[in-house]
Amino acid sequence: MLAMLLILQQGACPSLESLNLSSCPGLEYVLVQSSSLTHVNLSNCGLLNKVTAVNVGCSSIGTQG
Repeated sequence: MLAMLLILQQGACPSLESLNLSSCPGLEYVLVQSSSLTHVNLSNCGLLNKVTAVNVGCSSIGTQG
């Protein structure tokens, strides 16, 4: 299976407040750099083993499942 990676860099989506990546079975790594992001849902991502959040104003990060 091909490993999946998501990188969201500062300034790429300046109005993004909520990111839903739930049920992405191949997602292994997420790097988020976004001061506008307040909610991230990473639930049911079975292979997810690393999340790096830099300069993020998140009030919630969901990783259940």
